[in-house]
Amino acid sequence: MIRKKFFILVCILTFALALNGCSTSSGEETTAAGETEAVSETAQSAEETEAVTETAAETSAAETESQTGETADEASSAAETETAEEETEAAQSEWTWQHDAPENHGVDTAMLETLHAGLDEVPVLTSVIVKDGYIVDEYYKDGYNADSVFVLNSCSKSVTSALIGIAIDEGYIESVDVPISEYFPQLLESDSSYAQEITIWNLLTHTSGIDFGDTEYWDAWRGSDNWVEFALNQLITSEPGTVFNYSTAGTHLLSAILQEATGMTAYEFGKEHLFDPVGMDSVECSTDAQGISDGGNGFLSKHSEGTGRGNIFKEVESKRLFLFPQLFESDCFGDLH
Repeated sequence: MIRKKFFILVCILTFALALNGCSTSSGEETTAAGETEAVSETAQSAEETEAVTETAAETSAAETESQTGETADEASSAAETETAEEETEAAQSEWTWQHDAPENHGVDTAMLETLHAGLDEVPVLTSVIVKDGYIVDEYYKDGYNADSVFVLNSCSKSVTSALIGIAIDEGYIESVDVPISEYFPQLLESDSSYAQEITIWNLLTHTSGIDFGDTEYWDAWRGSDNWVEFALNQLITSEPGTVFNYSTAGTHLLSAILQEATGMTAYEFGKEHLFDPVGMDSVECSTDAQGISDGGNGFLSKHSEGTGRGNIFKEVESKRLFLFPQLFESDCFGDLH
C-alpha cells in the first residue's frame, strides 16, 4: 500500500516536472521566435529604408539631369539666337548693289548713250539707273565716281519723314497728331487761332498753314540767324490741313522736333536706328547755326546709297515701323498722288 502511494507520488512529480520543462521550452522557443521576427522586421525596415534612399537618389539625379538638360537647351537656344542676329547684322552691313548689263533687263543701250550726252550739257553730277533690283547704268561727270558723296537736297525730306516714323515706333513721339506747340510753346502766344491746331502730320504733308514756302522765303530763311525762329514767326494764312505749300522750313521744324524728343540730332538718331542697320556708311548731314540737322535739305551720301532709299523703306516696313500711307490718300496733293 505504501509502495503504491509512493509510486503514484513519483508519477505525479514526474508529470509535473515534464509539464514544467515543456512550458520552459515553449517560452524559450517563443522568445527566440519573437527575436527572430524582430530581427527580420529590422532587416526588412533597413531594406525598405535603403530602397527609399535609392529611389530618392535616383529621382534627385533625374531631376538634376533634367535641369541640366533644360539649362543646356536654353544656353543652346540663346547661342543660336545670338548667332542668327550676328549673321543678320553681318548680311545687312555687307549688302551691296548688284550690277548687270542693261540689255538683260530690257533697257535700250542706245537710249542710255543719248541720255549721257544730254547730261553732259546740264549741271547734273551723277545718274544711277536701277532695274529689277540691279544697277544697269551709271553716269558721273568728270571728277566724280561711285565713292563720291553728294548732297541729297530735297530728297533729305524722305529721310527725315522716315526718322519721324521710327521715333513714333520707338515711343519718343506719341503720334503724328501731336500739336507742334508741345515742342514750340511760343505758338501758344500766337494771335492766330490756328497756331495750336498745327500738328506733326501737317508738317509732313506741307499743310501747316504757315506762310513759309520755298518760293517766297528761301533766301531770307536760309540767311537768317535762327531757322526755327524765322519759320515760326511767319504768318499763318490758312487752316492747317487745307492748303499745300511746299516748305523746306517745315521739314526743318520736324528735325528740331526729333532733336527735342530724342535728345539726339536727326543725323545721330538716324545713324543709330536707320543708316548703320542698313549699311549706309557714307551718310552725313549739315546743321543750322543751333546745331539742328538740316532735315529738309542737308543729308549727303554716296549716290548708290542714296539710290537705295527704296531699300531703306523696305527695311523700315520689314520691321513694321510707322509709315505714312495717308500721304497717298491726301486730297492736298490733288493729281500728284
